[in-house]
Parts: sequence; structure tokens; C-alpha cells
Amino acid sequence: SGLAEALSHVERALPLRGHDSSLTTIEFSADAKRLLTASADGTARLWRVDDGQQLACLEGHMGPVSDAAFSPDGTRIATAGNDEIT
Repeated sequence: SGLAEALSHVERALPLRGHDSSLTTIEFSADAKRLLTASADGTARLWRVDDGQQLACLEGHMGPVSDAAFSPDGTRIATAGNDEIT
């Protein structure tokens, strides 16, 4: 699928260490300086694109995080899963 191909490309170009399970979402910030990932491990993580540094680990879901997105102005992050927590 397109997502699997994109994830593979990102992981080859920028090894991201931290998630314990497969990624479900990747999204670049509007300025392309940050990358947001969501995972079946129940976390979403924020990364700096230029060096792969993890900036934040967002926890709180009781199961896989199925989606994550930046707000339009890039100052907030929303996550979603099947646990009814956003």
C-alpha cells in the first residue's frame, strides 16, 4: 500500500528508534521540520527531521494509536485510537 511504501522510505532515510510496534501513521509538519508518528504500541511520537531526535512521546491510549495529526497552525497534536480517547 502507499502508507507501507512511505513508511519504508522514511525509516530508511531517517531511522526512528522508540516505537515497540508497527507504525500506523506518519505526518510531516507544515514546515517539514518535524515528523509525527503513531503506532500500534499505543504511543505517538514527535521527531526532529534533520537529525531524527525524538522530541516527545505521547502516551495515554489503552491500545493502538490509529491516527495522529498536527493542528493547522502546527502548535497542537491530536491522536485517535479505538479506545475512545483523543
